[in-house]
Amino acid sequence: MERIDVLKKENEKLHRRLIESNNRAGGNEGEVSLLRNELRQARKLLQASKIEKFAIAEEGEKDCNKKVAEILKFETQTAMKGVYLKITM
Repeated sequence: MERIDVLKKENEKLHRRLIESNNRAGGNEGEVSLLRNELRQARKLLQASKIEKFAIAEEGEKDCNKKVAEILKFETQTAMKGVYLKITM
């Protein structure tokens, strides 16, 4: 009988520890889920930032190309005026 009482007490102790362990694991699962959501949000923000920076760089490149084209056009016009002046003189 004494052996049965010892085993019952051990069983109750193990059962309480199992419940505590499950409670801690459940809390950890919630924390992990929260951290995953935060990571997902951070990745979305990073991706949006990359896209925005790429768009700004692309716009800057277009503006630069436009200015280079204007300079080349001006240089061509100036060269043609120089040639015209040499011919007419």
